[in-house]
Amino acid sequence: MQQTQPNSQLAWKRARLTLLACALVSACAMLDPQDVGSGGYLQVFQGTQITSEIDLSGTGLKSCHQSAYEIMQKNPSLKGRVRCAVQSAGDQLPFTFLAHNQMTPQSDEKHITNPFLHRALTSQTCQAMLNARKAQEKMVIVEDRCAKPA
Repeated sequence: MQQTQPNSQLAWKRARLTLLACALVSACAMLDPQDVGSGGYLQVFQGTQITSEIDLSGTGLKSCHQSAYEIMQKNPSLKGRVRCAVQSAGDQLPFTFLAHNQMTPQSDEKHITNPFLHRALTSQTCQAMLNARKAQEKMVIVEDRCAKPA
């Protein structure tokens, strides 16, 4: 009888430790900044409101998840504020511009990627995104609607 008491207490302690470990792992997974969801729309939030979005679906470039990870690496303050969504925020973000990359493969022929749409909540945010894209090499701005809503 004395042996079963310590064994059952030991088993109970192990079970509690296992449950605690599982709870901690689950909590860490929920707080993982790389857990950004899925979809082709890269969205940046301020609180619960979407402030900007880039439509990466169909561009043939990086996936939304990869882009989100790189953004968080470059700007750690965006951890927890970047998400990938299946649906666009659409009319919630009225200021837009359309851009594409102009790439030169080994054959020296110009290759143009599919254009991707940038959306923003404010004209200032749109203009800041536009200026950042203009500064990138081989970036072509197709349409600029940062000054007035689409």
